[in-house]
Amino acid sequence: MRKSVLSPRELNELLLRELRRAPGCEGVAWVGVYVLRRHVRGRNWLAAFFNPGTATRQACAREIIAIEARLQAQYDVVEPRARAARTPRFLGYRNYHRRQPSKLVAEGAPRPRGAAAMFSNLNTIRNLLTPHPKTKRDRAVLEKSRR
Repeated sequence: MRKSVLSPRELNELLLRELRRAPGCEGVAWVGVYVLRRHVRGRNWLAAFFNPGTATRQACAREIIAIEARLQAQYDVVEPRARAARTPRFLGYRNYHRRQPSKLVAEGAPRPRGAAAMFSNLNTIRNLLTPHPKTKRDRAVLEKSRR
C-alpha cells in the first residue's frame, strides 16, 4: 500500500486534531513533528513533542503513541527540496582585488614565532602610536604632555 504524502505543517495539524479527539486530551496546546533524515522501519517522521496545556500529560502521552503508529502507516512527510548552492557576490573591483592582511606576507616566507616575535611586534606598534617630535602635530602633542 502506497502512503499519502503531507507537509510537516499539515501533519502537525492532523496529529493535533486526532489527539484532541481522544478522551482527556481536549486541552492539548500543540504537537511537534520531527522529520527523520532517512526512513527508519518504513517511517520518516516522529511525533516528538507535545504541550499538554490543560490536558493530563499521561493520558496524552499514551494516546499520542497510538495515534502516531496509526498515522505513520498512512502518511509520509514531504522531503524538503534541496536549495541550490549560492554563488558568492562579486564585490566590485576594489574589494575583489584588495590584498588581505594575511596575503601581505608571502606564503612561503618564514614567520617569526615565539616571545621575541611578539615583543618585536608590540615594539613596532608602540613606535607607530607614540608621537614623534619631527612632525608639527606630534611636536604640539609632546609639548602639551610635558606641561
